[in-house]
Amino acid sequence: MAKKIALLLSILMLATCIFAGCATEDYTFSGLKGDTKGLVSSNGGVVVEKGDYLYYINGAVANNSSNNFGEVIEGSICRILKTDFDSAVKSSTVTEEIASKSQVVVPKIFYQGQLQDRINSGIYIFEDRIYYYTPSTELDRNAAIMYYETCLKSCALDGTDTQHLYTFKTNPVSAVLSSLSNVDGKLFVTFNYITKTADAGLAEKDKVKYNKEFKEYENKLFVLDVASGLVEQIDAETEIVVVKYNWQTGVAYYLNQDMNEIKKYVVGGKPTTVIKSTEEKLEFLNLVDDQLFIKTTKKADGIATIKTVKPDGTISVISNYIYSTFRGLANGYLFVSGQGSVGVYDSATNSYKYTTETKASISFISVIGNYLYYTLSECKNTAIEDGIYRVDITADKLVEEFITSKKIYTNFASIDVAYGYVFFINSEKADKRRNVYPLNCVELANLREEKLFDLTKYVIPVLDPTK
Repeated sequence: MAKKIALLLSILMLATCIFAGCATEDYTFSGLKGDTKGLVSSNGGVVVEKGDYLYYINGAVANNSSNNFGEVIEGSICRILKTDFDSAVKSSTVTEEIASKSQVVVPKIFYQGQLQDRINSGIYIFEDRIYYYTPSTELDRNAAIMYYETCLKSCALDGTDTQHLYTFKTNPVSAVLSSLSNVDGKLFVTFNYITKTADAGLAEKDKVKYNKEFKEYENKLFVLDVASGLVEQIDAETEIVVVKYNWQTGVAYYLNQDMNEIKKYVVGGKPTTVIKSTEEKLEFLNLVDDQLFIKTTKKADGIATIKTVKPDGTISVISNYIYSTFRGLANGYLFVSGQGSVGVYDSATNSYKYTTETKASISFISVIGNYLYYTLSECKNTAIEDGIYRVDITADKLVEEFITSKKIYTNFASIDVAYGYVFFINSEKADKRRNVYPLNCVELANLREEKLFDLTKYVIPVLDPTK
């Protein structure tokens, strides 16, 4: 194993030296004032609440946008005092008030285009630091910016002490940051390499060399120790087709290329086989609180079954009826889409609950708390409008709550709930002149009023005036 790790690290360093320029960013930043102590909630989304502040992503921009430290405003990470936010949303000029009270904490583009998990692919705050992904600003041998590579960086909550932690040279499909209190409080990133996209922007002779050196690591699972920068390859023998992560516990479930074996890996431990079958095809549905939902299909007769794999390894059948659309939710609940309605199946009572028939196209977003969030589009029921909705999956009757008629920008981190608001990146650009998708929010206490606030505006970063 040590030889494998050393080999991987040497290859990564070699790739960096051969294909990247040696430019180093100037991270000079004059620290922001304010009390940054307090508890963290809603970690991993577009907004994080900590103490007196809301930290948020100032809109979504393309990864090839200008990303020079200190110059980035749109797409940066900002903060606003919760008291200022409260007063702003009560004013007649909400967006302007939020913009005037906000401060840029990270004057870099936030971008996570390579992440598979849209629910937990936002910004993180652990202890007194922000962790985020951003496009690389390094240059290749032709002096072209390698923006297609993703960098993991962190800084203090006042914006100072920016540190470059790691560059994912081969565009990992998944890289979900993990906080593991059960492993000495260390931070880890679990990810898998896909080398077929790694040669973007390289000359033909370099593509051959690059793929030759990295082919051994294609479709394999790795874990990065953020503090040390060490990368460990997990289960070198298994070719992976899909991985599901739980960033809160550091658990990763992965399915092999033959789709007949599922293994579980916990950071700091060894992979274990959860289920293996020569008679069934296995598929992942969802991972919720370390409970894995899977679909098994018998090769002989095509009969499909939905099962759960609990953290202790117990496998249970929860449904033999397969809808065209379904996702695992929590505690034996399933999201189902049938008859043009949103439904929830409760395995404990073997019963289904449905909303009013929408006659619409239904898309699952996520489950946050007891609420299932989803979108309706192309509604043929004229009494129901297109938009984002939610239902309480634990209620005796599913009652749809309308959130907004706006659409989510699907290429970015998904919907988020924090401080009594639903936050999301709007699929409509801020305006024709600005290539930015704005961060919007809706107050949960007044959903039917659709009080939509646009948080994305130019805010003035507090930078060192000597720069």
